[in-house]
Amino acid sequence: MRAAVTGFGWRRTPSYDVVTDTMAERFGLFIIIIVLGEVVIGVVNGLADTERSTLVTTTGLLGLALGFGFWWNYADLVTRRMPRERGHSLATWVFTHLPMTMAVAAAGAGMVGLVEHATDHRTPASVSWLMAASLAGKLLTTAVLLPTLASSARRSVRRAAP
Repeated sequence: MRAAVTGFGWRRTPSYDVVTDTMAERFGLFIIIIVLGEVVIGVVNGLADTERSTLVTTTGLLGLALGFGFWWNYADLVTRRMPRERGHSLATWVFTHLPMTMAVAAAGAGMVGLVEHATDHRTPASVSWLMAASLAGKLLTTAVLLPTLASSARRSVRRAAP
């Protein structure tokens, strides 16, 4: 590792070649498992706590579609692409996954209330705000994550067979 002498002492140049293909794959699997698991469990718990009707079932199916949209968004834009190895891209890539996971888990928790109150005239404000904040959080973290990614032609998690 290179070191530079500054007025305050030694300063190391950071090394960003710590991301392996399996690490990127694990982050992707974690998001996918959290997305599908939390949303499916949220919809199932909501359906279990209410009397089933067409409106409740449709709300549950739309909730599942939202969860699959979260997954598809992540799988299409982020997976199979490694973070850039310059600047703060790696740290941003790693630490952006935490609020993204929190947003997805919040959406799964909000599904319970959304399905439970499907037959009400109006969804409670707390459930509405939770769903809106989780959707905004997911979109915002995706927007922060995209500039940290290397071009897909340079390095990819999954390589085509020769």
